[in-house]
Amino acid sequence: YQELSLAPNLTVAQNIFLGSEPRRFGIVDRDQCNRRAKEIIARLGVSFSARAPVSSLSLGERQLVEIARALST
Repeated sequence: YQELSLAPNLTVAQNIFLGSEPRRFGIVDRDQCNRRAKEIIARLGVSFSARAPVSSLSLGERQLVEIARALST
């Protein structure tokens, strides 16, 4: 049994970097966040967008977001 720890109201990219968001001049750099998330999910071979809300993903896709989060560290 595995419990997911994603925030369904946030995007895939926001969930991947939650708590460790890339910053520029102290402000979250959303472009870099989306770009890096896109690279990570591409490495996993999945096709959903880094900008997609997690709530729109299937359970399997949500598990892949968890894996992407682990790969981002």
